[in-house]
Amino acid sequence: MYLNEKEISDLHLPRWNELPSLNLYMDQVVDYLQQILGVVMIAGQDSYITKTMINNYVNQGIIEAPQNKRYSNKHLAYLVVICIMKQVFSLQEISVLFKYQITHYPDEQAYNFFILEFESCFKGLCLRQPIKHTPSLDEGHEAVYIIRNLVMSVCTKLCVQNDLQNPDLKQIRNFKSTK
Repeated sequence: MYLNEKEISDLHLPRWNELPSLNLYMDQVVDYLQQILGVVMIAGQDSYITKTMINNYVNQGIIEAPQNKRYSNKHLAYLVVICIMKQVFSLQEISVLFKYQITHYPDEQAYNFFILEFESCFKGLCLRQPIKHTPSLDEGHEAVYIIRNLVMSVCTKLCVQNDLQNPDLKQIRNFKSTK
């Protein structure tokens, strides 16, 4: 699916305080994630989150097990970030990055910084504008650079894929090499 300039400009992912405050069952989690993340997932990827995937993330220790089969806003935040990051990074890399981040920042702060940086980077790259990085109290800290770099890598991939879906750029899709 191609995102036009308005859809890109209007991109808004939920901040920590905008995530559902009620704990959700698995089906509700999957529906919620598909609803909020559809516009930033790889074109043509039908199932970027399933019950099986979530169970695997729990079994691998990437996210905590749900309480009484219900998932909290913390689970949702982790799953949002996993869904975005797994488009470029392996689950092993995501797990390492999570562990690194949570040793430096509380979950809410780390999540909000990631989301704000993602939105800013995605909009800047896709709209061909300078990227306005999210200000950080830890400017210059290694953790800030790591998040910005991983967000940039995901956004670069997504923006190129969006360009390839642009109906005005048929020549890109129909290009045949003469070699």
